[in-house]
Amino acid sequence: MDRRIDLFDFFQIFTPIFQKSPLIKIPTIYVEKSGNTAILPAVVIDDKHRKYFIQIMAGDKKPPLDCSRKLILKKQTL
Repeated sequence: MDRRIDLFDFFQIFTPIFQKSPLIKIPTIYVEKSGNTAILPAVVIDDKHRKYFIQIMAGDKKPPLDCSRKLILKKQTL
């Protein structure tokens, strides 16, 4: 499925994610003022405690997003 995502629309329908096993928590979404990038902070706790940022880019200079390919998971240690 190739289609462009409007990140402001995604922001409006986003609901926090909480999964118990392994523990995964994605409490919120932050959308850049221009609407080209969104960041979702995520916490994963299994045998380790890790923090990630999921970055979604939907700018005009990017090709249309394919939801299955363009969701970029960037590991960040905080």
